[in-house]
Amino acid sequence: MLTVIDIFSFIPVPKDSPVSTKQSLIGTLIFFVIFLTYVIYDFVQFVTNNAPIIQSYRTSLDDKTY
Repeated sequence: MLTVIDIFSFIPVPKDSPVSTKQSLIGTLIFFVIFLTYVIYDFVQFVTNNAPIIQSYRTSLDDKTY
């Protein structure tokens, strides 16, 4: 499956077909793991540490009907 989504397989070599090496497959896997870890961690931090904004000034509530 990794050979299909290998993003590091196109190295500049004088061949007419893409080259997929073991290092490029490992690099792709490491890249996706780090990227997904960052996205999941950032989303969890957003959900858990997103404090509501407290209104720090007084506003009068109008009891008048317009």
